[in-house]
Amino acid sequence: MCKNFSVKILLKDSLDSIEIFEEAVIIVKLNRIDEIKEKVELYIESLNNESEDGKVFELVSIIDYYELHNNISIDTDFLDVYSRYLNQEEIKAYM
Repeated sequence: MCKNFSVKILLKDSLDSIEIFEEAVIIVKLNRIDEIKEKVELYIESLNNESEDGKVFELVSIIDYYELHNNISIDTDFLDVYSRYLNQEEIKAYM
């Protein structure tokens, strides 16, 4: 049975040789908890394929995840919830 999980991830990309870090939350549908990394990698692959400016995102870390108990219906393997760029202070907290 598929369950929905909220997954917080840390991504990195480069712009003019400056590393940019982004925190994102996505909802993924999973049959088993050990599928999380695979689904996150598919998400990043789709971001890279859709990138119009040549950005290439890399997964730095899966920060947190938890099962959603509300019945959220999603039609794809993952759904963007939010993303935000991190400032230097916030990056230090993750590293």
